[in-house]
Amino acid sequence: MENSNNLSLPYIAPAQAQKHVTHNEAIRMLDTIVMLSVKSQILGTPPNTPMEGDRYIIADSPQGIWVDNGGNIVTWVDNTWAFTVPQEGWLCSNEADKKLIVLSNNNWKDAESLPTQIDNISAIGINTTIDQNNRLSISADSTLLSHEGAGHRLALNKYSISDTASLIFQTNYSGKAEFGLIGSDDFSIKVSPDGSNFIEAISIDKTSAEVKLPSSARVILGDYKGPTDIYDKLYIGGDNPGIRMEMSREWGGFAADLFNLKVHKASTGENFNGAKIGFVGGLNDDSEILGDIDVINYIYFGVGKDSSYYNNGLRIYSNNNVWCTADLSAASFTDRTPYPKTLQLAYDCVNSMQRLPEGEYNEKDKDLQLDHKILHPYLATTYEDVEKFTLDRKMDNNENIKAHTTITKTARDLSATVSVQNEVIKDLIQRISALEKQSTY
Repeated sequence: MENSNNLSLPYIAPAQAQKHVTHNEAIRMLDTIVMLSVKSQILGTPPNTPMEGDRYIIADSPQGIWVDNGGNIVTWVDNTWAFTVPQEGWLCSNEADKKLIVLSNNNWKDAESLPTQIDNISAIGINTTIDQNNRLSISADSTLLSHEGAGHRLALNKYSISDTASLIFQTNYSGKAEFGLIGSDDFSIKVSPDGSNFIEAISIDKTSAEVKLPSSARVILGDYKGPTDIYDKLYIGGDNPGIRMEMSREWGGFAADLFNLKVHKASTGENFNGAKIGFVGGLNDDSEILGDIDVINYIYFGVGKDSSYYNNGLRIYSNNNVWCTADLSAASFTDRTPYPKTLQLAYDCVNSMQRLPEGEYNEKDKDLQLDHKILHPYLATTYEDVEKFTLDRKMDNNENIKAHTTITKTARDLSATVSVQNEVIKDLIQRISALEKQSTY
């Protein structure tokens, strides 16, 4: 064999004279085809002033000394042109347009335009080094996965239900957040303070789409933080099933325990279809919180089955006064029925109900018709009417902002009024009956 199989390099024959000639010819061929790079591939005739070592790929239909060498590699060496026939698959850098070309089916083509399919590659590291856990690794400012004329979906597939298919977000290679199918087929979101212990923040049932939160879940409403470091909070779930909202004392002076929604309380077996709203505490004239536990007010809505506490419709419970500043209508009213101790008290109360004197009486204003100043104490009651209410969050200097102004008004106790009138009417009926009996004799 006189030449090598792949590059066709000449071999030195046994007992050959002038061995250096054959050896140098092989070196010259290697210098031409190894790390192949050409000046151009569009010339069909030799350039006028080639430099030693310049290489070209001869264009189709060449002329002159290059005739019949279209597609071959030509090198200017020792003041002459040396021709090399390339083989299928050779790669070459075209210096003219900075592209990599490849010989495919006896034609030089742009390597990037060739259809490629890469299968069963064990690992790929782009601008980084892979490891056995991260066999596809990319180090870059961003990564783009684009469409091919329509949509684009990214799929993460796991083997079984108990496995995990998720995305993890890291800081300095320490996981801080994760979402996906984590150990089950329910979708969940988790966070971690240290990259090792992950806390579930929310999960969505794969069948019912029911959203679940852990017992300690809370939602911070807004970014305001008052002087006592109390945020506005929204609790969902937890030890008290349902929804509970808390508004901090510094947020305009509202009481802390504001809202509580219950649907079912499994611990006591109550089946309550509706809602319960609770208010704890209140405000004084200086907008200070009166948050004592003995000031508790509840409003129940809905239908209850297991407890008379949750009766049909609306129930308001309070261990303090409840006031309605507008008209209140109902099919019937049930009261706690105060009743005068003596008949004289009943007459004194009835006689104390007088209209305002002329000049003060206003037939268009019901608040200015009954003279509350002379109303008997048994009938009279007082309440604070909200005259002006403002919501101000200017808490920069830790000062309490006055949120409302009130005025103390006197009103008539309707239940007591009915009772005293009933007692007087009974007495009058007895007197009329006595007179009727006297008149018959």
